Amino acid sequence: MNKKKILVFLSHKVGFECLKFLLKKFKGDSYYVILTNNELKNNEIKKFLKEKKIKYNFFTKNIEKIIIKTNIKYDWIINLWGSIIIKKEILNKSRNSLNIHPGYLPNTRGKDPVYWAMKLEEFAGVTLHQMNEKVDEGKIWYRKKIFYKSPVKGKDLYQRVLKECVLFFKEKWGIIRNTKKKPFKQKRIRKTFKRKDMLSQRFIDLDKNNNLKNFFLNILSHDYTPNYSSRIKFKKKIYNIDINLRKKDEK
Repeated sequence: MNKKKILVFLSHKVGFECLKFLLKKFKGDSYYVILTNNELKNNEIKKFLKEKKIKYNFFTKNIEKIIIKTNIKYDWIINLWGSIIIKKEILNKSRNSLNIHPGYLPNTRGKDPVYWAMKLEEFAGVTLHQMNEKVDEGKIWYRKKIFYKSPVKGKDLYQRVLKECVLFFKEKWGIIRNTKKKPFKQKRIRKTFKRKDMLSQRFIDLDKNNNLKNFFLNILSHDYTPNYSSRIKFKKKIYNIDINLRKKDEK
């Protein structure tokens, strides 16, 4: 196996699990890890990297400038849940790149793909794709649909997608690393979502919508025991419905 020089941008448990896989199964490769979340400074990732004697840094504007200015080239640049948009000047330092996206591209580009999959009543997914200067628009190495039964809570589907991201990366990286697979171009289906798109739909003003207000009051007024809870029909099934109500800013 030819030794590869790899620049890794990393954060979150997903990134850590993928990194541990890389250092176990492809330990002959050379890694330079950039931690993109300052909350990681005192956690187990830092300890792990020191034990494995892996060169690492925390992402700053200065580190970004240093990477851009140096003449070092990489075989791969991998974004393992790194919480930044990697500049074109850095991406140009490698012929190959990979990002793990927790959605099925091109359906749910950008932020909050699990939310949009549920909102649009589409399948969720995971995509391994190349990076370019545009968000989530690089060529696709592999992608996988994740089907779920609705209704499901967003947090539950999100946790499932996170697990699938790690498993899918482990399954496909060996093939992608050796460039035995050629990526294919995406088609444009809809716009790239931003966090503000999701947040804009978070607030529901019941004072301005009598139908939703009556629905809300109906649920509250039936909230005694399971035998008296309001019931809704959704996709031909009947569900009891309760509300976990708390004032804003309360935990």
